[in-house]
Amino acid sequence: MKQAIIAVFGFLMAAAGASAGAVPIVYSIYGTVDGELNGQAFSGAEFRLELRTDTVHTLNAIENGVTVYRNDQGTALLYLTRGTQTTIAHIAANQVFVRYDPTNGIVSFGTHGIGPYYPVSVGWCTVPLGCGKIAINYPDVTIVGALAQLKAAPNDLVFYPAAVRALATELRGPTLLTGFMDACLAYEVSKNVCPSIPTTPIKTDQGNLYFQKQTVFGKGIFVAAEGSVL
Repeated sequence: MKQAIIAVFGFLMAAAGASAGAVPIVYSIYGTVDGELNGQAFSGAEFRLELRTDTVHTLNAIENGVTVYRNDQGTALLYLTRGTQTTIAHIAANQVFVRYDPTNGIVSFGTHGIGPYYPVSVGWCTVPLGCGKIAINYPDVTIVGALAQLKAAPNDLVFYPAAVRALATELRGPTLLTGFMDACLAYEVSKNVCPSIPTTPIKTDQGNLYFQKQTVFGKGIFVAAEGSVL
C-alpha cells in the first residue's frame, strides 16, 4: 500500500514543518488546458495559475463536514502559452482563492460564486466530486488511505514521510504536489466529457477567462514556494 500511495499521488516536501509566522508565499498550478480568453478559444495550452500572498491569510474552515484550508488574499495571475506566444493576464481582485482539502486529497484554485474546484484542481482522483467514492473503494491508492494507515501504525511514517509532511503544512509551507488535474465545472461521468464552460467568466485585464478540462487523465503540478515568485 505504501508504495502505491507515493506512486499515485506524488507528494514531495521542500522543507519540514509548517511556517511559524507570516511569510510571503506563491501558490501555483501548472498544466495544459482548453478554454477561452477574450473570446478566443485555445486547446492544449500550457498554463501557470498563481496566487501571490502571505501565509498569515491562510485560514481553516469546515465545508461539507470536513476541515479545509483556504487563502483568498493577494494577487492572482495567469500565464497562458499558446504556441510560441505567452499571455500574462492579471485576474481581477477577490475572485479566485486557493483551497486545500486533506480529507479528500485535493488542492485547487476556486472562484467565488462559481465553485471550489474551478478553474482548476489537482488531486489523486480524476473528478473531485467522485473522490469520496474512490476513497471508499480503493483506499490503498489515496492519501486518505495513508492517513488511516498511519493512525493505526504510526511507525509506518518512514515509508512515506514526504506525503505526511506535505499534508501538515496546511497551505502554510513549501510543497510540491503532482496528481490528476481537473478543469471542469460540471463533469458528466457517464459520458466521460466536460460538456460546457461556465456561464460566469473569470475577469482578467486580458478579457473574460474560461477553463475547460482537456482530458480525464490530465496531469497537473501544484507548488507552494515561500518568499519568491515562480
